[in-house]
Amino acid sequence: MLQSIFVKNFVLIDEVSLEFQKGLSAFTGETGAGKSLLMDAIGVLKGDRANAGMVKKGCDKAIIEGAFLIEHEALIKQLEADGFDMEEGLLIITREITKEGKSTTRVNHRVSSVSYVKEIISRIVDIHSQHDTQYLLNARYHLSLLDNFVKEDALREEVYHTYHAYKKIKDELEAALSSDYNEDDLEYLTFQLNEIDQAELREEELDELETQLKRMQSFEKISEGVQIAIDKLEQEVHPGLYQAFKPLSTLPDDRLTKMSETLSDHYYQMEDMISELHDFMDQMEYDEEMFNTIQDRIFLIRKIYRKYGGDIHL
Repeated sequence: MLQSIFVKNFVLIDEVSLEFQKGLSAFTGETGAGKSLLMDAIGVLKGDRANAGMVKKGCDKAIIEGAFLIEHEALIKQLEADGFDMEEGLLIITREITKEGKSTTRVNHRVSSVSYVKEIISRIVDIHSQHDTQYLLNARYHLSLLDNFVKEDALREEVYHTYHAYKKIKDELEAALSSDYNEDDLEYLTFQLNEIDQAELREEELDELETQLKRMQSFEKISEGVQIAIDKLEQEVHPGLYQAFKPLSTLPDDRLTKMSETLSDHYYQMEDMISELHDFMDQMEYDEEMFNTIQDRIFLIRKIYRKYGGDIHL
């Protein structure tokens, strides 16, 4: 929305300052009152071509300045990204034209280009006449008009970032495909790809192999410890429990009977534990060939990591 406009030394206008409220504003007056000049001044703010003939005779320069209230969130973000301070959405466009025909354009008091102003203002101002292209018919603005109508800012931002991430990867791919490689480069790249493919890597394989290797490296220590436990239980603990609960079970005392039953339960639990330890020992095996195979595989995976990166994502 155009909030105010200031025009000085423009063609026949000495100086005029107008402020606008929300709603319809109209310039009225008889022919020659300056209605068209004000519209021309707004056109200059939009980025129309300026020339020396627009400077009032006898003056050094003409000044046209307009203050716009921007309510288009995407446009505010663009202006801020381009380095302009958008306090409360206020956008001030200033154009100065010298009697030599030179012009200076400012956006929020910073020098800018006419083409940039034309791009920005054309999104918020449209002059309809028999000679002007209507804003709604310009396909360039259809997407922003749709976004503004739907008002799904979060979704729009998500799509925006997703698209740019996709475009970046796509551009990198196209750049790689269009690059010229000599025969040696192609041979080396082919070798690298073949080396990675032949390794047949899979996720978490290294962790699994290292765990398996540690278990095999601890085979002797584990088997020795388990055998000591079996010997102690079979030779001392298990017989001792039997020798303890058996005589108590024959005594005529309820408390001692309960104690005997508790010891009896522990005796049979210990018997089950000894059986489990024997099963564990039976299942333990040390395969030297497998041990060497795992070591070689770990070495290969680490070599691939060092050369091409330290992780796998499938």
